[in-house]
Amino acid sequence: LKEGHLTNVLEEIKKHTDKLVLGTIRTASEGGEGELTSLEYMHCIKEICDAHVDLVDIELSQGYESVMELVQYAHVIMSEHHFEETPSREDMQETLEKMEILGADLPKLAVMPESKEDLLTLLEATLYSSQRLGKPIITMSMGKLGRLSRMMGEYFGSCMTFATAKDASAPGQVPLDDLKKVLEVLHD
Repeated sequence: LKEGHLTNVLEEIKKHTDKLVLGTIRTASEGGEGELTSLEYMHCIKEICDAHVDLVDIELSQGYESVMELVQYAHVIMSEHHFEETPSREDMQETLEKMEILGADLPKLAVMPESKEDLLTLLEATLYSSQRLGKPIITMSMGKLGRLSRMMGEYFGSCMTFATAKDASAPGQVPLDDLKKVLEVLHD
């Protein structure tokens, strides 16, 4: 990436919207396409912060030292993705707690269910953590089984969900128009 490119793009986006802007660099190990070294990742995140976005998503997998440095620059969603499994309820609760301790404004956890029980495990961990942590959290199950968590997560304590305007960036993302309809029914 060319120096200043991210800043310019994000500042241009901010000019044309009154919505919150979330800056994200998703590496391949967390489900994205970016093949970056830790140093390149840090540089990109700092450039996103320089654009004064409302929130920046940083990956817990970048390591504690990197994460501790990055949380000083912006309001942070700290994320971890499990594309192969749903960890135990205790492990998910511990991960969300670590994120809070490390300075995340919004701890975020995405997992892959293999059964309906896995979906329930995520929702239990969400409910427990949302009641005990001092910050709002974001959780979701991915894939077809996980769609319910994206639609009803708020009832278990997840403060945000993600939809897709075009192509899904994660398995199980619901198209925006469909999610709006579901949420309208649930909130009616």
